[in-house]
Amino acid sequence: MAKLYPLQGIRYHEKINMKEVITPPYDVINPEEQKQLYQKSPYNFIHLEYGYSLPHDSVKDNRYTRASKTFKKWLDEGILQKDCAPYFYLYQQDFSFYNKQYSRIGLVAAVALTPYSEKVILPHERTLSKPKQDRLELLRHCHANFSPIFSLFEDEHFAFETLLNNYKIKEKKPVTDFIDENNSRHRLWQITSHSCILQIQGFFDDKQLFIADGHHRYETSLAYYEEQKKRGKEGFDRTLMFLFNLFDKGILVLPTHRLIRTTKLNPFKEVLKKLEQYFSIRKYSCQNKPADYLSFFLQELQKKGNINTSFGLYPGGSDFYLCTYLQQDEELDVNLIQKHLLQECLGIGVLQLRDNKLVSYHKKPEEALQLAQDEPGSLAVFLNPPQIKKIIEKMKAGLILPQKSTYFYPKLCSGLIINSLDNI
Repeated sequence: MAKLYPLQGIRYHEKINMKEVITPPYDVINPEEQKQLYQKSPYNFIHLEYGYSLPHDSVKDNRYTRASKTFKKWLDEGILQKDCAPYFYLYQQDFSFYNKQYSRIGLVAAVALTPYSEKVILPHERTLSKPKQDRLELLRHCHANFSPIFSLFEDEHFAFETLLNNYKIKEKKPVTDFIDENNSRHRLWQITSHSCILQIQGFFDDKQLFIADGHHRYETSLAYYEEQKKRGKEGFDRTLMFLFNLFDKGILVLPTHRLIRTTKLNPFKEVLKKLEQYFSIRKYSCQNKPADYLSFFLQELQKKGNINTSFGLYPGGSDFYLCTYLQQDEELDVNLIQKHLLQECLGIGVLQLRDNKLVSYHKKPEEALQLAQDEPGSLAVFLNPPQIKKIIEKMKAGLILPQKSTYFYPKLCSGLIINSLDNI
């Protein structure tokens, strides 16, 4: 099954303030955040991960060529330094969410690339061509994985944790230890023991990996590997991953709410009439401001979701609608929304979803609600947190879920460790 290899990681020099240089992954950075990251530090990782596009860009001078030059310059100047030998790395991220504390501990490794058809590494979401082309250009110019793919593995009895404890990895001093601006603590340990490395490799020999976040990066790495192989070049057959036990209490998966924009929503009564073929629909009318009522409605949604698959609708105004599936099965809310609401009621298929003007995605339910109020003819769709075991079952069955089916919180930061492909 999964083949793991230690990597000779490239990391920031110990004198660099990590708080000032790490970034979120490229796909969640908006233009304003990009600007702020540029202003934080001349060594902020944004210069490599997601640099500016400029009006004068050309084939010889663009954000990819600039990232390559900056990468080499920082290595030459010692801003970035390569570890003296290949290691596995243990990464711990301590964070809070709504006043509850979490600790996410996993392994950072180079993982052998395999096509999805081999069922060693499995996806759960569709990808888009534009971001894959962007990441491919960055790989072509820099020959390095700048941010890890977040993958899950099954270890219900925590044998991997026992293995690490036997070698007392966390009793050693971490090579990286800092607290970021969100008050999350990041610690990174090198796993240097040869026997421990061998045991880790053996542990994953019978494991499947499930991509939680980073589908575009994984498919880009596969494409780059195939591209290099056709040129007769060896290597390039591994990619950077963070691996985490899906049974660990540190896992936190949030819902991604939707805002649907289409004139076909009018009249909304026709949408409800069609949905009543498949769902029990209850109307909630708020007496105060909808924004103040939202918390109560989401609690009701979660209660219904514990009984059977449910989602919420808000077309603006003072009324909310709670839709509960009439059939008793293990279907996911995102699949029901895609099939019955988007396709059957509104005529929005998979191809149309690639147009972000029709459907937008929101971590915060308040954002979707406000947009539904501001944009006549739009509809906010509220979801419950997805159950990770159901997601894994769908992945094993070879099913691909709609876009933004999961949101693993928090996102892994970029800039903690780099995997150079030149030394594979």
